[in-house]
Amino acid sequence: ESLVHRQRALEHLRDYPVERKDSLHELVIAWRSASAGAAEAAGHLGSNQQSQDQVHEYERLKSAVGGLRPEDVERLLQRLRTPSTAAPAGVIRSVVRAIGSALRWLWRQVVRLVRWLVSALGRRSTPSGTAEEPEAEKASVADSLSAEESSRLLGLYSRYQEIRPRVEKYLRDKEAAEDAASGETEAEQALQEALKGLVEDSSDLEAAYRQFEKRVEDHLELKSIDGKIESTGSEVSSLQQPIDRFEGDEASLSRQEMALTERLEKSAGASGDLPDLVEKFEEGCRRQQAYNAATLGLRENEEKRGFILGGKSRRELEKELSRAADETRRLLEKTPDLAGAQASANVDELEAELGEHRAELHKVELGIAELRTTIEKGLDGLPPRAEVEEELERFRAEAVALERFGEELQVAMEVIEQAMIEAHRNFAPSVGRFLSDGMAKITGDRYKRVLLDPSTLRLTAEVPETRSFKDVEFLSRGTRAAAYLLLRAGLSQHMSSMGEPVPLVLDDPLVDLDDVRIENFLAFLLELSDQLQILLFTKDAATRAWLENAGGDGKSLAITPLSAPAS
Repeated sequence: ESLVHRQRALEHLRDYPVERKDSLHELVIAWRSASAGAAEAAGHLGSNQQSQDQVHEYERLKSAVGGLRPEDVERLLQRLRTPSTAAPAGVIRSVVRAIGSALRWLWRQVVRLVRWLVSALGRRSTPSGTAEEPEAEKASVADSLSAEESSRLLGLYSRYQEIRPRVEKYLRDKEAAEDAASGETEAEQALQEALKGLVEDSSDLEAAYRQFEKRVEDHLELKSIDGKIESTGSEVSSLQQPIDRFEGDEASLSRQEMALTERLEKSAGASGDLPDLVEKFEEGCRRQQAYNAATLGLRENEEKRGFILGGKSRRELEKELSRAADETRRLLEKTPDLAGAQASANVDELEAELGEHRAELHKVELGIAELRTTIEKGLDGLPPRAEVEEELERFRAEAVALERFGEELQVAMEVIEQAMIEAHRNFAPSVGRFLSDGMAKITGDRYKRVLLDPSTLRLTAEVPETRSFKDVEFLSRGTRAAAYLLLRAGLSQHMSSMGEPVPLVLDDPLVDLDDVRIENFLAFLLELSDQLQILLFTKDAATRAWLENAGGDGKSLAITPLSAPAS
């Protein structure tokens, strides 16, 4: 009942898509990995706040001095080390020329930046013949700058080289953080899409995945419960007869208890509970026994008194006592040694008893003599007594060994009996499943369930019209024959599963089956022959024709005609 209650509680999960567990697990791992990577990248990016503030300065310096080569820097340094000797007019011209050169240089830098962007988009790069033009122009610009402009330009270049590593690392971290965040978003969306329809709320992915795992476990538990309920149903079916017998015994016991209560109430003359009535009845029985014992003792005393008195009166007894006293005195005068002796009978009786003893003694002496003669004759030709005693001692030792062996045999029988019980319990489920599959194939799905009682090997089949189990003995002759054939095949298959496959030998087993079931049974045997060897003897031409049509190729199925006896 608890299994059925749990099954009903989990019934809504019967069609739950548990096969998606592996793919969902992979998505969860990918999402967790992406989340951890995004958190780590964000942490690295947040720890470099100073570099973030220098990005605009870096971009400005890069556009100004980012294109300078070491040769350009060296020219600028040389320019600072060379003193200026030009005239003021020459200085003015140099300044104007430097300003013009600087403007041209800046314009070329913008053109170079545009070309770089175009090249990054996959377009064709500029001809190699023009690659040296900016370098030459840079050289001319560096040569045309004044000392103050060269100093300012070198200062910008120094600042650019100072902040460049940190800012470029910050930019790389920023790009990695953005990629990680994008990957986390994609993994989260993929996991939410996969969980859609499997849980009610997928906003909290961890909670949603735990709910999915719990439902998967409940689904697996539901399948386990189905198997347990099926096996329990088989056990209940096999135990139904003992349960009915027990309930009948219980009802009979209740009737006997009521009848006993009525009889005890009549006997005791009172009413009450059965234990009280039984106690009163037992007390009455004890009193009855005491009364019977007292009556018997009284009767015995009366018989003893009558025997002792012999039916005589007191005066007659006194006279006999007086005569006995006189005889005693005379006897004691003759034999004083008898003083104080007591006799259980009178002298006549004692004399008669003495004569009987003497006659018996004589007979015994004659018997002893005859026995002695017989023994002496019988001892002739027999082995000596010592040898007989040795042989007797050997037989006693053998008897002790046989008794010990008998005890060991008894223990072995008990162990074997227990092993047989365990073996029956072990093979009953597998043989029952084999019977159910075989009966379904042979009878065209009419009988789909067959149960095997492990203690009695009794077979019961589920009748489709009533959905109840019925002993195969009450089914048709062909169905009964098919069931017992399958039982033998199932037992052989079960034994084959424990070691070397056991061959199955059948001698015309299909005589009680109709044509359709014969063909079904032959198809079942042909399928079973893949697992064990089957030898089928038959004189039925139709069976041979069916097997020939099934393909007697001599490998998996071989047909061997046997000659008839000469008689």
